[in-house]
Order: sequence, then C-alpha cells, then structure tokens
Amino acid sequence: MMISSLLEPALLVAVITVGLITGSGSVYGMMQTAAANSAAVFQPAYLLTFVAIFIILIGEACRIPVDDPATHLELTMVHEAMLLEFSGRYLALMELGAAVKQLIFITLLANLYIPLEGLFQIASPALALAVSLVLYLFKVLVITVLVGLTEVFTVKLRLFSLPNLGAISFTLAFLGFVQHFMLGR
Repeated sequence: MMISSLLEPALLVAVITVGLITGSGSVYGMMQTAAANSAAVFQPAYLLTFVAIFIILIGEACRIPVDDPATHLELTMVHEAMLLEFSGRYLALMELGAAVKQLIFITLLANLYIPLEGLFQIASPALALAVSLVLYLFKVLVITVLVGLTEVFTVKLRLFSLPNLGAISFTLAFLGFVQHFMLGR
C-alpha cells in the first residue's frame, strides 16, 4: 500500500497533464485526440509524462525487486512478502490481480502514447477490429519489451530508495505539467 500511495499522485498529475494537452477529461477522448494528431505525442510534456507513467508501471507492478535490508532472506522482498500467506487458488487470484494491474498500465501507455489507429481508414468493421487488435498487441509487446529490458538492467532497490522512485515520477509528471503551461499553449 505504501508503494501505491507514493506513486498515485504522480499518476494523477501525468493523466491530468495529458488531459489538458488533449483537451479531454476522458481516457477515450485523450486516445482519440492522440490518434488524430499523432505529431502532438512528440511534445516534451507528452514525453515527460510517458516516462513518469512508465516509472509508475515499473513500481506498481513490482517489476524491480525491492529488498528489506533488515533481513537476509529473498522471501522478504516487498513483492513476495505480500504473497507468503497465500497458496492454491488464492495465490493464483493474487497473481492474476497483479497481472491485470500491469496490463491496465501497459494499455494506458499503449493507447495514450503510441497512437497507431489513426493511420488506417478501413471501411469494413470486422477488418478494422482485426487491424486494431493486431496494432494493440504490437504496442503491448513493445512496452512489455521495454519493461523487460528495464527489469533486466536495473539492480535490486533498497526499501528506503523506493520513495525516490515516486519522487522522480512525480517530478517528471509535474515538469510535463509546467512545460505545458509555459510552452505548450
């Protein structure tokens, strides 16, 4: 819960910033604006909020191991300590919940920051659905590879350095917010 409470303010600032840039309060409206104007994705505010939400994805999905330095056991890492008392179908439900949370963040990144749907104008609804599904899976694959590379090339964090991760993501999101008001309008 501490990890989520440290990262959620950054998520709110990043999503509000993207909402201000696109002029919409709904995620669907943000996606439609990004798809219609794909050049806007390369604004500095968009890039800063992308990195902020990517850091939030890494932290919320527990993709980087966070160790409690008071112990010597690998089982006391933050993401594993929550699951120690579960087994069987309850453990499967906890793992499924973590996977769904990670997929939601990946989908948010994929749909807000990689707008490929506006490139194709297809008359057939079935073909449009198939192309959209393939593009979505491609975007999810790209972000998943980025998450995997980040996980591989990042060392184990100490528990007390986790607030720094939240501070970095909040700072990036806030810089994107400030940049939008100073230069983006």
